[in-house]
Amino acid sequence: MKVSKLVKKKNLLYEVVCEDKSFIVAEETVLKYKLFEGNDIPNELEILEYDLERRYYNQALRYQFRFNKSEQEVINYLLAKELSFSMANKIVTELKSKGLINDLALATNLASSMARLGNGPLMIKVKLKNHLFPENIIAEATDSIAYEDFQEGVNRLYKKGLKQYAKHPNQSLKLKEYFYRHGYPDIPKLDV
Repeated sequence: MKVSKLVKKKNLLYEVVCEDKSFIVAEETVLKYKLFEGNDIPNELEILEYDLERRYYNQALRYQFRFNKSEQEVINYLLAKELSFSMANKIVTELKSKGLINDLALATNLASSMARLGNGPLMIKVKLKNHLFPENIIAEATDSIAYEDFQEGVNRLYKKGLKQYAKHPNQSLKLKEYFYRHGYPDIPKLDV
């Protein structure tokens, strides 16, 4: 089967027209399989499968970069698009091998950021679990939070808590509850 016509569409897509059928593929697929006018199409099924994989790969890449998602969240995203688990796993493995998905780095950055915002260690662990990080990565990320990051969050919470409960008769009890709600098992020491 020969390519009789190649028509450029929107968003780097091309319509490949053959004698009896046509299909739309990405520019990367056109270049890889040399789908130019007059050339033979080697294996249509292989071409379409490769093109589908590349499209899902690009979607996963955009999703991960836009929303900072963990490996498992990207797999779940691809599975929600009705992609097979083996294909989703293959795409995520490729992203990991290129260093585009790194759960440990993402979890560490999220944990440090949460600590600076005033979240305690317990709250940080819960939020990292919600991102579907494995337990070992959660432990490593929470252990790597800098003391200064926690202290910045504690200072922020103290100021806000003191302001909120300034006139309350049980201020110390209310502060303890306030810190507990933010993931601290007890009121942490304040460095001034």
